[in-house]
Amino acid sequence: MSESYFERIRNVYNKLNSLFFKYENEVLGALMATLSRENYLLVGPPGTAKTTLVYALSKLLNAKWFYRQLTKFTDLEEILGPINIAKLLDGKVERIYANSIVESEFALLDEIFNASSAILNTLLSILNERVVYDGEKVVPVKTWTVFGASNRIPDEEELQALYDRFPLRVFTEWVSPDDTEP
Repeated sequence: MSESYFERIRNVYNKLNSLFFKYENEVLGALMATLSRENYLLVGPPGTAKTTLVYALSKLLNAKWFYRQLTKFTDLEEILGPINIAKLLDGKVERIYANSIVESEFALLDEIFNASSAILNTLLSILNERVVYDGEKVVPVKTWTVFGASNRIPDEEELQALYDRFPLRVFTEWVSPDDTEP
């Protein structure tokens, strides 16, 4: 790899550390996840820059970004894309993957453990195999790194498989006002 490649990584690291004061571990973890193409889970209370960090990283790397806050009411179409109505009228069920997790380079799934069981099951194959089983089709997912964010560590047994799909994890906290004074 060329020296300019390493210089670019160093520049991104330095820029993120200048933007996210006292979040060196979170920044380092996000870069490690990106370079190793692993999933990365950020756990911490609201207001600890979890979403903003991933957004800033994607912008610095000019990566195509996908974001969804998940609830039990989040629909599978919000993650994978809508059904193509024109094809449906011809009797074919096909999905439009543009602007979905399938076509993104970075994905941030906020409050990931609040998703419905249908989305959780779909996420298992996305996180583990980088594919989506959509009907009879196996669709490759282009996502380089999937970031999960949550305010809590799940204690429900049915969420442990999803939690285990995030080999890189960080636990964020608020920066104390005393630390930011200088």
